[in-house]
Amino acid sequence: MAITKVTRHNTPAFSCHLSGNQSIGDNSWTKVTIDSEDLDSDGKFASNKFTPTIAGWYLITVFCRFDSGNDMTACIVGIYKNGSLISKNTEGSIEVQSKLLSQLVYLDADDYVEMYVKQNTGGSIDINGGSYEAQDVAFFQGHKLIT
Repeated sequence: MAITKVTRHNTPAFSCHLSGNQSIGDNSWTKVTIDSEDLDSDGKFASNKFTPTIAGWYLITVFCRFDSGNDMTACIVGIYKNGSLISKNTEGSIEVQSKLLSQLVYLDADDYVEMYVKQNTGGSIDINGGSYEAQDVAFFQGHKLIT
């Protein structure tokens, strides 16, 4: 009997980050303008969104750090699928807030996901990007799960 080797990969996969701070207006969902790619295995990340072109389950992760001198009653990071919010992580009442969200998402070949944030300090605040304290603070990443 011949043995056949089957190789499966967690691709497509992407990892990208915000290269500089982005100002987020008060009390409205704002798309994070991700502008630096660290990994894009199959060229599926473009224009701030990931479109897999291969159906399956994906682990999508978003992270950002809100930088405010004021307490806020809510700072939220969210994952949008095809233009609609599907998952969010909300907290508040703190001057600086980091938000991490990971979500399993089933994506058809033509679905897409994006990273959004929202805050309500009463004015604009930044989410940190670039090399704040030697790390890229706002990032968006995902990969297909082997099933």
